Amino acid sequence: MRNEEETLPNRVAHIGVPYEWSARPTDRAKRPSDAEHPSLDPESRDEGQDAKRRRPWLALRIVAAAALLLTSTGLRFAPFSGLRAAEEPGFTLTREEKGLLLSAAREVLSKVTKGQETLRLEFKDVPAALTRPQKRYLIVSIFPPGRPLIFAAVRKENLFSSTIESAANLARSAEAIGLDAEALESSPIKIDVALTEDLVWPRKEQSPPLSFELGVDGLYLVDKEQVFFLPPGLAILKGIEDEGAFINELEYTYNRPAQQWDQEKTRLYKFRATSFMESLPRGEAVALFRENVLVRQASREVVEEARDLAAARLLDFQKKDGSFHFAFGPLTNTFDDSRYGMVPHAEGALALLDLYKTTRKRAYLAAAQRALDFLKGQISSQDEENVRYITWEGWVDLDANALAAAAFATYQDLTRKKQYQREMLALGDFLLFMQEADGSFRTSYGAGEALSESPRPWDAPAQALLALVRIHKTTGQERFLQGAKRAARFLIENREAAWGLPGPPPDAYLIVALEELHRIIPQKAYPEYGLKMARGIIAEQYTEVSAPYPDYMGGFSSPEHPLTSQAAFRLTGLLAARRLCEFSGQPDEQIEKAVRRTVKFLLTQQYRDQNTYYLANPEKVKGGFRAAPAAGTIYLVTLERAIRSLCEYLEAIK
Repeated sequence: MRNEEETLPNRVAHIGVPYEWSARPTDRAKRPSDAEHPSLDPESRDEGQDAKRRRPWLALRIVAAAALLLTSTGLRFAPFSGLRAAEEPGFTLTREEKGLLLSAAREVLSKVTKGQETLRLEFKDVPAALTRPQKRYLIVSIFPPGRPLIFAAVRKENLFSSTIESAANLARSAEAIGLDAEALESSPIKIDVALTEDLVWPRKEQSPPLSFELGVDGLYLVDKEQVFFLPPGLAILKGIEDEGAFINELEYTYNRPAQQWDQEKTRLYKFRATSFMESLPRGEAVALFRENVLVRQASREVVEEARDLAAARLLDFQKKDGSFHFAFGPLTNTFDDSRYGMVPHAEGALALLDLYKTTRKRAYLAAAQRALDFLKGQISSQDEENVRYITWEGWVDLDANALAAAAFATYQDLTRKKQYQREMLALGDFLLFMQEADGSFRTSYGAGEALSESPRPWDAPAQALLALVRIHKTTGQERFLQGAKRAARFLIENREAAWGLPGPPPDAYLIVALEELHRIIPQKAYPEYGLKMARGIIAEQYTEVSAPYPDYMGGFSSPEHPLTSQAAFRLTGLLAARRLCEFSGQPDEQIEKAVRRTVKFLLTQQYRDQNTYYLANPEKVKGGFRAAPAAGTIYLVTLERAIRSLCEYLEAIK
């Protein structure tokens, strides 16, 4: 901590700075959405192209001055590195002490906005930890529903004094922008306490680089006897994803471009904070982490609650015609349907059927029927080859047809109703039509076959295998079983060779398909290959030892951040591998550990009360899943895969 004395708010240019909930129109380069991150888009299937396109927008987002600043300072970005409150040896606050600070701030806000004198509390009523000398910046923020965030920062002789003065300044700022007492009373209070401070600019030569940790670190600029703050929560609130954008935001908000910084008088500091807030206005103190702090064990009760919250979001995603929205932006509070397709649609139907299977709630079955009716409407009439298939925007892809067939078969197996049998058999015959004599599959049909660069999803053949198995299971028709056996044999014998080095990624769909086929016709090769792929999945999982950042633990390696959809997808594979182990009566401890890690990772990516407080419409977000630890968009494919995997996990722990 720095030793020189600061007197605030006299030296603070802006006590309360309004930050809009969604990106405001400016002349700056527009920040891209998650969909513009190829490696963060769960629908992106061309990894080679991802690598070429990764972060082309970064230079646009960092002004030249900030870029020069970063070069000279050595500031380094550590994306969401560590799911914890910031810590400093020797500094701790108990839950009661945090609650007292929040209560004091609440009373001050209430009295000042009612025109009364600032609340004076006797120090004898306050714990010694809050009154002993320690000059730390303390920020009090409020989140008025549907209104901008406002905050005040103060550094006095102790934490209690800082809280009182900061809250009083905040109340006056709120009054200045027309926020009345009723609005303040309905707004949760958050407190950030600076633990450590580091000089970012100017940096001494040979100084080690500083890491910048989003959600925990903030910035403040001391310029000509004024102090300008950007608190830690701003990075989450504004969707800021790197230190350059953070500095750019600071320059823009306070109109202090780096070119005008005085080398002798201007100082830029990074501070690390511990944060806590009211669970509700006047509610108990909740320590803030960038994960859901309530998720410490994947008990049945916790997972059931997560499943039910996610199910509510999935129902909200569904439209009246049975289709779904493609994505939802928590910061913009809008749906995005620009990249919708039949693969996520069919997986949505499967997720609803899994919900019905585990809960027997008719609402999920009715929603699944609407989704299946929509799929039914996308099936073509017979063409010159006498086949019918799912087509979408002129494309006829194996994966969409396979997942649709699997959904129709799953519905018939669950309900014993033949409502969609005609469509199921038509798509099953189309899959056999797409199968070659050696058991392999063409992955597109018609015009798509002529496009040499068209996507060839590596998991489509396994999805076709799964569909054939489920159609045989519900109809008993031999041709589908024979097709499934040919597909399984080809994939087991040729998958690695066909892919080439370094080999294909582990395929969760193939593990699931082999496990279901093994139940019908036990073959030694099926569990052997399924468990081989499960070991491949485990090898790519971040563990307590291998995770570069604590919040990656339980996720899986990827070009950038571990993807939630990938974790959910692979969890279904691990659970199928677990069932394969049950056939032999020999549980695999590595699989058990991997399952538990993955479930915890999924739960930490879910939006709950503790990580939606900064949003304009938290009820539209709660229950959804982040695309990745550093990507907040809720994609349909992420939501439905998380639901399916959690449903399967609940079945496994009965």
